[in-house]
Amino acid sequence: MVFRARILPGAPELDPRSLPLGPAPPPDLPLLARHRTGWTARLDLPGLGPCVLKVYGHPGLEPLRGAFRTTFLAPSRVAREARTLLWLRERGLGAPEPLAFGERRLLGWLRQAWILTRYLPAPDLERLLGEGLPPGPSPARALGAWLGRAHALGLEDRNPHLRNFLARPAGPGRWEIFKVDSPKARLHRGPAPAGARGRDLAVLGEEARRLGIPFRERKAFLRAYRRAYGETFAESAGGISKRKVTGPSFTR
Repeated sequence: MVFRARILPGAPELDPRSLPLGPAPPPDLPLLARHRTGWTARLDLPGLGPCVLKVYGHPGLEPLRGAFRTTFLAPSRVAREARTLLWLRERGLGAPEPLAFGERRLLGWLRQAWILTRYLPAPDLERLLGEGLPPGPSPARALGAWLGRAHALGLEDRNPHLRNFLARPAGPGRWEIFKVDSPKARLHRGPAPAGARGRDLAVLGEEARRLGIPFRERKAFLRAYRRAYGETFAESAGGISKRKVTGPSFTR
């Protein structure tokens, strides 16, 4: 079994072997989520403070579910997620800071992958909007502005569920948006293709209807999206290669 880890600039002293990377989180860690192949929990690390650890396990024949995504031929989802988070942060878009990520492989097959990010004390938008709109300006407008700018800069999110956006007040009448859980994203050197933008918007539109978000808020979201997309369209989108972030051991 080969254990590989990449420590990013935010955590130069981190020893990844000290992290609790078992198939289940220790009982003393606050569990944030369980997913089909693993778990996400909050932990406090010396010198780093509150962090979020996300662990994916691929035991037995699990890698066969995505054979071409869990072999040496492709980077793991944590490598792709770290790449996307860094890409967002470099462009001034809200996202948690990735601190480290790693994987265990057996003969090239992925058996486990994990990523460590800084903890952001903010609720997700599904919970925030599902519990009823807070008083004052809605975070839906801030989400529209965030996504419009992200699409114009080249993000094709492919996982834009409301539970994957965090929001917190950033002053009178303002909200700050952060994107988490982006392992499926594609990064383009120009604006995201029209079809990709439409698919991202369709996912959010369906979730807004499911949660019963008022039409005026959905309209405010779209108005902010169009304005931000148009204002950002002429900016340089730039680009970042997978090799620059993940290193040669995580790429083809």
